[in-house]
Amino acid sequence: MSLLRCLCLSCVLFMAAGSAHAEPTWAAVDLSVVEGLHIPRPDGWTSGITADFKGGLVRVYIGPSDVAASWWVQRMTQVVEKQKPAAVPFPSPTAPPDPGSPPPVVKMLDSADELYSAGDRLVIARLGNVGVMVEVSSGARAKAEAVTATLMPAAEVMPLPKPSLVKTGSEWRIDVPLTEPPLQVRYEGGQLSGAPGLTFRRPPSTAVVYDTQGRMARQDFDAMGLVIERPPLWLDHEPVVRPPAESMPSPEPK
Repeated sequence: MSLLRCLCLSCVLFMAAGSAHAEPTWAAVDLSVVEGLHIPRPDGWTSGITADFKGGLVRVYIGPSDVAASWWVQRMTQVVEKQKPAAVPFPSPTAPPDPGSPPPVVKMLDSADELYSAGDRLVIARLGNVGVMVEVSSGARAKAEAVTATLMPAAEVMPLPKPSLVKTGSEWRIDVPLTEPPLQVRYEGGQLSGAPGLTFRRPPSTAVVYDTQGRMARQDFDAMGLVIERPPLWLDHEPVVRPPAESMPSPEPK
């Protein structure tokens, strides 16, 4: 990672700190540059994307808010509770580098809003509105750092437009923007009509579009195919506060 990008990411993290209800900090993740990862696949609106690699997997959830990502992180700790993930406190402050020495390597997880681990086999972290989980026999921390280094700030990436329903006669069709590569589409409810494409005799209750960079956009519909807004699952969730750095013992007087 270049020094300029490190500085930019550090500034983004600093500005996002302490505001659970701020605008999303991150909009996408470029897993194509992380060594050894397969092409990611979407797992669902509340799950994000998963990419396999030899001996392990990476999950990334780019939520619409910090609260959503915190809800995801807590859910992941429950999914892998048998591995007994433990909260990791903020690192203790270090002495400033000597003048003329190379700048320290920026470690994104040091500034994570939430961080859990089980040895070096499991890491679950939240950075603003993004949740990351890595499971592997060893090297989870290094792989998680490699993933978080590819996060793309929201100011640099256009969000995906929400899918829409277009009614023609007595049928509804999910309208998805044309992109390269094509967006993936999932839906819930409804009844397909048998016509070409995602055409329905009864409209779906939800449609979600995904891309391989973790971006998602969802729209809910009523029984008439009209747009509605449903309360999110994380509505009442309170983000967890990461434990502070452990205090260093005072040196004993000589």
